[in-house]
Amino acid sequence: MYFSTISNQLHLLTMKKLLVLFITLSSLTACKQSTSSKVDAKTDNSVDRNSFAFSCPADWKVTDDEGSIADGYHYLAVEKKGFDSSGLVTISSFNDIVELDDIININIEELFSNSLFDNFNANPITDSSFNTMTSRSSTFNFSALGVKHEGTIYAFSSEDKTYAIILQGAVEDKASNQEGFEKIENSFSTK
Repeated sequence: MYFSTISNQLHLLTMKKLLVLFITLSSLTACKQSTSSKVDAKTDNSVDRNSFAFSCPADWKVTDDEGSIADGYHYLAVEKKGFDSSGLVTISSFNDIVELDDIININIEELFSNSLFDNFNANPITDSSFNTMTSRSSTFNFSALGVKHEGTIYAFSSEDKTYAIILQGAVEDKASNQEGFEKIENSFSTK
């Protein structure tokens, strides 16, 4: 029992370190134009991975896809195309049940400590839903390079997996990002 507890704590610590690493990477991509694109070979608006699937408008693209980085962890980022576009959705999935508020708090801590973000503010975690899945979420806002941004962090579980999804963009782009955010959320399914 003692070794099982230590093993579980080490596993959770490793998962937290990986999550922090990928949150940092996703935060940085939200503030600059991505020069690489990894678009699904089947179609430019359908994304299907081992533990989730969704659709996005043709003017959004997968910019980072780190499948099976660690044992049972997958990270994917989708951005709205265009030099001055700011829409970003990041999806992290874990082949394990992780405490939802812990995932949200780790994301909040990482966003808060990002030196590119000024005046970061997160609201309390509340019950919510992402598509039809019962979830926990927190909204946040910050300024990056003088541009105000806002977003929402969602966390939910499905059978033996846990998901963390961040939707964020510049306040001035809210209307142009909305279609992409809605399409991704409304089509998102777990496996």
